[in-house]
Amino acid sequence: MGGLGKTILSIVLGGGAASTATGLILHNNGYLGGNFDSYEPKVSSGIKISPEKGKDVVFRVGINNQAPIDLECKSFNTDQYLMLGLEVNTKTSEGRNMSDFNLECSPNHGRDETFVYFSDFDGNQVGLIGFECLFKGSVEETNYPDKKIYKYECSGGNSAFKWELKPKQGNSEPYIAAVKSK
Repeated sequence: MGGLGKTILSIVLGGGAASTATGLILHNNGYLGGNFDSYEPKVSSGIKISPEKGKDVVFRVGINNQAPIDLECKSFNTDQYLMLGLEVNTKTSEGRNMSDFNLECSPNHGRDETFVYFSDFDGNQVGLIGFECLFKGSVEETNYPDKKIYKYECSGGNSAFKWELKPKQGNSEPYIAAVKSK
């Protein structure tokens, strides 16, 4: 997804906001239902793992009954944390549907390290009714010897859609897109 003509709202699945405009909105209105400065992300598994600054990561995302998808995220800045984010295309006023949502690598800058860790996510907060992702911790594996792998299990949303890995194209990094089933 991405592009100049689109207005994008991105919510990070963890403790932080992804884009400058979104960061201002969330900072002024509270972050995911709480005060931005004191918000503590929810982790139902009880596992609190903080990302490492400037490190490439892999998010292994299982969605509904689909095989897990590995989203490889490359860090372009030594002062950022990479989190799993939900990108929402808000360019239309007719409301959102599943094809307006992508899971992507979201850089997270300048947050108090106390509150930066991977956490659960409830899609109801951005209009993706019934969709949630639970953080399940880290995974040890030899396929990615130089990268940490973090696992999420997501469920819900519209069953008429499946999720697919979209490869890097031009300036666009890889992402996981909701695609209407054929």
